[in-house]
Amino acid sequence: ATRLGVSLSNELRTICFTRVSQRSQREFATELFAKLHSLDAAFHLANPTGYLTVAFGRAVGGFRSLLFQLLFSIFPTALELGLSCAVLARRFSPVLAGVTLLTFAFYAAWTAFMVEVRIRLRKKLARLDNAKAAYLVDSLTGTEVVRLLGTQAAELSRFDRYLLTVARTMVRSTELLAVLNAGQAFIFACGLLTCMLVAARGCARGVLSIGDVVAVNGLLLQLSRPMDFIGYTVSEIRQSLVDMDAMLRVLATPEAAADAAAAATADATADATADARRPP
Repeated sequence: ATRLGVSLSNELRTICFTRVSQRSQREFATELFAKLHSLDAAFHLANPTGYLTVAFGRAVGGFRSLLFQLLFSIFPTALELGLSCAVLARRFSPVLAGVTLLTFAFYAAWTAFMVEVRIRLRKKLARLDNAKAAYLVDSLTGTEVVRLLGTQAAELSRFDRYLLTVARTMVRSTELLAVLNAGQAFIFACGLLTCMLVAARGCARGVLSIGDVVAVNGLLLQLSRPMDFIGYTVSEIRQSLVDMDAMLRVLATPEAAADAAAAATADATADATADARRPP
């Protein structure tokens, strides 16, 4: 009965979130679409259609991910941490609650630091992806010109440089993710060990029973699951903001200042092109 209730609750949550997220996504995408149409020709001349298409898709997807993480990760994790620390402090020892909070603080700080490092790579990857899409659309649009000039090999070589730069950036991002996960595991293991030593000392002094030590261990292990998702949650939120960055700048641009926005976005595309052209 309990498993059935959990399953039904999860399905109900999915249905409710889908309705809310789809409505919010539609409104966000419609606002972006209207804004793009309101900008003048200079903006669209400075920003290739392929770039805007990819940036638009990234922004809408990032908006949905951001909404999901805020509703179903941040609030539940904070609530569970608060309840667990309250139980540890009232039922067992305030020291255990303090160690748990300290572990969570170190865990969150390490996660935030490594995520920021990865976000810099993510921004570079987003610029490269947008520039690659822009180049692909422009190249395919001018297929007849490419054939006429006989520059197929040059076009292929340039596109391959984009792909090589993207691949190397992805590999670096994966390596940083492994370092992030290893650091998180180490911090949690140290916190768990410290709590168990405190609980064992209390048991030796007769303050806690063996059952209490087991209960503390189980409670802390239960906390490990939401803590495992902290890195993923923070990473997803920051990456969602990065994915939305280009379109958020468009939304914040007054129509009279469209030329400035066009120049800024064109600079980002030029930076990505320079990264792709840089020799390995």
